[in-house]
Amino acid sequence: MDSPSAPPPVSAASGERRIRRSLREHFIRYPERNLAVDFLRGISILLVVFSHLNALRPLGESAFVPTGFLDRVRPNGALGVSIFFVISGYLITQNSLQRFGRLGAIRLRDFYTYRASRILPALLLLVAINLIGAAFVLWGFAIPHTIPIPKLLGYVFTFRFNLLYLEGAALLTAWAPLWSLAIEEVFYLSFPLVALLLRRTWLLVSLLVGLAIYGPIYRHQLGWGAFYLYLGCFDLLSVGCLTALASHHLKLAEWPVLRLRVLQALGATVLAGACLCWDVHDNGNWAWLPTVMALGASLFLLGSLGTTAGPATLAKRLAWPVGLAGFLSYELYLFHLPALLVLKDPLHRLSDAWHLPLPRDVVFLLFMVALMILTGLLHTWFSEPCLRFMRRRLAPARPAPAP
Repeated sequence: MDSPSAPPPVSAASGERRIRRSLREHFIRYPERNLAVDFLRGISILLVVFSHLNALRPLGESAFVPTGFLDRVRPNGALGVSIFFVISGYLITQNSLQRFGRLGAIRLRDFYTYRASRILPALLLLVAINLIGAAFVLWGFAIPHTIPIPKLLGYVFTFRFNLLYLEGAALLTAWAPLWSLAIEEVFYLSFPLVALLLRRTWLLVSLLVGLAIYGPIYRHQLGWGAFYLYLGCFDLLSVGCLTALASHHLKLAEWPVLRLRVLQALGATVLAGACLCWDVHDNGNWAWLPTVMALGASLFLLGSLGTTAGPATLAKRLAWPVGLAGFLSYELYLFHLPALLVLKDPLHRLSDAWHLPLPRDVVFLLFMVALMILTGLLHTWFSEPCLRFMRRRLAPARPAPAP
């Protein structure tokens, strides 16, 4: 009787593919996407979370990463939000061009359905969690009597929370991410209407260029608080829109790969230099530094075309975890502060038990891993099913536009 044949050896590459397939099927459905765009978005969310982690709970010296590097990065969480705005404008314009052929042909029902299906499920869940936290008077969740709950919800769902934030809602730590969501959504409520009204691409480009130029002037005139106002951030979203339009009309996908990678490297250099060399809070840097970050992000995005296909190089393997954070960035952004508030007391007790401050890089790494697991499950089993349901009901599939 023949002995059973031994199973074929499993290569490292095959093992990696099995792990990723298992993750996609049972944990996080991470589709094939442009890894470079997700990587940039991942860097943005890491900047924001690290900044808030250090603000909520002062931590000890770094165990592995040079402390000087982290001290440079720590105050610049707002610059991560600046990059978010650019990527958001880029993706919404690029997706609209793909779906509708041109911006002057946007179908309002489809546009708003796609936007609502992405934003509302996680937003409603965050509101529910925060209200439950407030009912139990958890630290950071409590809502002061000066802000009645109906007023708070009215500002949240009319995308004016940024205005309430400046009036004192900054104390509502668990709700804080909603200031930037308010600015973003007001821009996107207006964007398709303006595109349909103007019709001509050159008119829309002129308006976007005007907003991009006026943004730093507006921040310089009004000071730091302007960053929480609509016109204080519309320039960053406009740069993203202009980046997508430039990529589309210049046919950058047909450019030589080397030229694209030079653009990408230049953008990465600008981003790293701006973030590490200046503090956004110092000497009026809030006026011009977000614009520099936006231009760096624009160059990086222009040079990132065609980075989805191709073999799994070492660079792609190293970038994949950060890209995964970028893929989950919306859920990570909304829920990282409630998670930090829940963990504040356990971290405090653990630090007291050790009689030492906890190393900031280790705490940050462990927190990000745990948060990515939770938000990955949330994305796969809540956000995505809600998204598909809303789009299937409200925006049924249509034939692609003629080229």
